[in-house]
Amino acid sequence: MKLQHLLIFFLALSLSGLQAQTQCTDDCVWPGDANNDGIANVFDLLPIGVNIGEQGYPRFDASSEWVPQQAIDWEQTSPDGINYKHFDSDGDGYITLADMNVVNANYSAINNGSIVQTSDVPQDMPTFALIFDTEEINFNPDSPEDLVVTAGLYVAEPLQPIYDLHGLAMQLQYPQDLALPHTISFAPATSSFFGEEGEIYMQEEEIAQYNRMEVAFTRTDGTGKTGNGRIADIEFIVIGDIIGGRAEQEVDYYVHINDLKLIDKKGNYIQVDILNPNPHFTIIKENTTDTNNPSTTNSLSIIPNPATDLIWIEGLSANAEWSLYDMQGRNILHNSQNQIDVAALPRGVYLLQIKHEGGTEVHKVVLQ
Repeated sequence: MKLQHLLIFFLALSLSGLQAQTQCTDDCVWPGDANNDGIANVFDLLPIGVNIGEQGYPRFDASSEWVPQQAIDWEQTSPDGINYKHFDSDGDGYITLADMNVVNANYSAINNGSIVQTSDVPQDMPTFALIFDTEEINFNPDSPEDLVVTAGLYVAEPLQPIYDLHGLAMQLQYPQDLALPHTISFAPATSSFFGEEGEIYMQEEEIAQYNRMEVAFTRTDGTGKTGNGRIADIEFIVIGDIIGGRAEQEVDYYVHINDLKLIDKKGNYIQVDILNPNPHFTIIKENTTDTNNPSTTNSLSIIPNPATDLIWIEGLSANAEWSLYDMQGRNILHNSQNQIDVAALPRGVYLLQIKHEGGTEVHKVVLQ
C-alpha cells in the first residue's frame, strides 16, 4: 500500500475502535454476501472467484459472524459498482478461497437491508440450456428399482461462443412429488472448454424445504474461458417406489431454472438466452401382468404432515405394514400400527413406505 493509504488505514482503525460498539449502517460488509444482494448463497462465489489474489484494507476486529461490519473501502470496484471489501468475507485484507468458506458458513443468511446491484452486459447473449441425456426412460412396476437419469448444462453454440467465462451459479427447482432430498447431484463435465474438475471450485447446496438445488462453478486462477459446449453434469435419482405408486402410465419429471448468473474474468455479469427454463424427461411404465401388485395412486393419508409428535396413517388396513427411512436410506422405524411416535426423532425429511393389499405407497414426511 502507498504511504497515504496506510495513514488512512490506521486512522480508520482508530475510528473503527471508537465505533466498535455502534452498529454499522452505511455500506456494511455482511460476511458471505459478496454481491451485496442481501443473502449468502452460491451467487456470492462468482465475484470472489473472479478476484482471488486481490488485496486491500483488512477489517478492524473482523469476524465471519453474520452481522454488519464496518470496513474501509478498497481502491477496487467491480463493474456493477460493488466495492471489493465485500468480497473479502473473512476480513483479512486478501481475497482467497477462505472467503468462499465464509459463504458456506453463513449460507442462506438474509440481510433485508442490502441493495441488489445491476449492470449492463458487454456482449451479445449466448445460449444456455439444461438438456437431459434421454427424453424417455422405461420403468418396470414388477421390479421397482430406482432410476438414474443424467443431464448436462450447455453454454453457447459454435457460431456464437461465450467469451472469457469465469463462473456460473444457478438455482434449480425440482418436483416435490417425485424427488426426495439428496437425489440430485452436480459435477464439472469432463473434457469441457471451461476446465477440468481440478481447475474448478464447485459448491452445491440443497434447500430441501423449498425443493431447490443451488450450485456454483467458478475458476480460481483469474482466467476466463472462451468456447461452447457442456460444462457440467447432473445426476437425478428417481425412487422406484414413488413411481410405482402413481396411477399414470407416463410421468413427466420437470425441473425449473429459477435463477442463473454467469460472470466473466473481469467481473461483468453475462446475460444468456435460456432455451428452455422448464426441461423434463418422461418415465414410461411398462405393461405388467402382475395382478397382485397393481399400480395405484396413494390411497392413504398421513396426518398431520408436517408433524411434531405423532403421525396417524388414515385408512391403514389390518394386514399392512410400514417402514420409516431417513434421507440416508436407514430404516428408522418399522411397525403395522396406524400411529407413529416421532417425538424423539431429529427434525427433517423422512420417507414413509407403506405396504398394503393395494400395493406399495411412499409418502414424504416432514418433522418440524
